Amino acid sequence: MNNGFEAKLYKAYLFFLPFGYFMKYELPLQGYLFSMFSCFFFWPGCFLMFFNKSKKYCPPLLKGWQNMTLFQSIYTFALASILFMPLGPLNGENTIRACIGMIIFGIVVLLNISYNVYAFTHLITWNQAEKIFRKSIYVLLFVGYLQLASIRVGGPFSALYHALGTVFFLSEELDRGAQFFGSEASAVATLFLFIIPYLIAKVLHSNFFDVWKNKDLLLLVLFVPLFITSNSSSVLMSMAMVVAVTICLFLRYRGFYKVCLVCSLLAGMSVAVAYGLGDMKFQGKSVDQESLDYILLGKITDTENHSTMMRSSSIVNDMKIFFKYPITGVGDGLQGYWYNENLPIIYLASTEVQDLASGKNGIADGGGAYFPLMLSAYGLIGVFFLFLFLGGYKQYIIPKRHEKNVTIPIVMFRIFICVFLSSAWFGLGIRQNFVVCFVLSLPIIYQATLMTTKKKEVTYNG
Repeated sequence: MNNGFEAKLYKAYLFFLPFGYFMKYELPLQGYLFSMFSCFFFWPGCFLMFFNKSKKYCPPLLKGWQNMTLFQSIYTFALASILFMPLGPLNGENTIRACIGMIIFGIVVLLNISYNVYAFTHLITWNQAEKIFRKSIYVLLFVGYLQLASIRVGGPFSALYHALGTVFFLSEELDRGAQFFGSEASAVATLFLFIIPYLIAKVLHSNFFDVWKNKDLLLLVLFVPLFITSNSSSVLMSMAMVVAVTICLFLRYRGFYKVCLVCSLLAGMSVAVAYGLGDMKFQGKSVDQESLDYILLGKITDTENHSTMMRSSSIVNDMKIFFKYPITGVGDGLQGYWYNENLPIIYLASTEVQDLASGKNGIADGGGAYFPLMLSAYGLIGVFFLFLFLGGYKQYIIPKRHEKNVTIPIVMFRIFICVFLSSAWFGLGIRQNFVVCFVLSLPIIYQATLMTTKKKEVTYNG
């Protein structure tokens, strides 16, 4: 493996990956090119990747991503061209301009995954990556407990926190619990996509019952108080799903693991479909917002919660578009042409929704939730191609019978996918989400590693 400048760039990219913005900065096109602090290392790393003359490996799964990206780009551009005249201009844009940005975002996802695969076949080993993960975890725990101490104790902890907040991207409003480097408590749920699955995979690999020597188990336990005190519905629901999946993997309950996957998918789908059908029964502040019922279920129907309304407005629009054009969809980036038509009037209580509805930000896209966006953009045609693409992932998602040796990356991926199947219906996306792209890269990294090192991976026998 190369220990030169390229390797250092990727190591820095991995280290900052769980921290989001990390530091306060303002740059042109920040939301597009530098949506995470890791991007400062990602872009130069990708640039150098193209000039590296070493043999580039393209496992079948990476080829599948290339084909899927090509299909989505051509399909979206074709629909934008067909609808150019019928739809006309809107909010200072047209169909071609509206779709180009989405096509570029899709290409960046492919670039991100390719960069991860390249790095693990040319720059670093998995053992080196684990050392980086551990350092990131220490930083997260320090920030999390400093935030908790600032809320519950105050005094010097609060002073230190606010001093750090002048440089680092730390929320100024800690009204509930630890938010780490996120702007709200729900941002903590992203840890269940990467950091927590990694620690669980390490615990399963280690001597689980040797508690005093199991540092990974200790680190995992240290996160629990921070999650519980967040009072975030997405955090608590993600934690419950991760616990259920971990038990299935630990006890090797292959059938129950499949049940967890199906239940996760159906739970998320039911929320999105209910939004699309207009079956949500809305409520206001009369409900106790500290109650468990509200935290787990009430928030998604709370008309007083403007952040929820902003996210769900895109879901409503996406699902209504899918119900109207189930076969073809309308193309990625064009969903905004139907936004005002499908928007419930009650959502206009949110100023962010008002901005989208008025056209202040141009044509609204399909939002951040992956599955509703896919349905509205590509319809059942896209679903067909998605199933073909996911066929390559199946062997890594579903444990084989009498499976003995499983790599740590694959265990991480299996835990991640259970959270993703529900969260991707009402908030979680892939585009500009480098954490999700990294975990989606893990099975491809495994394939590439087999091609280059003949199955030379860390395994566990638990």
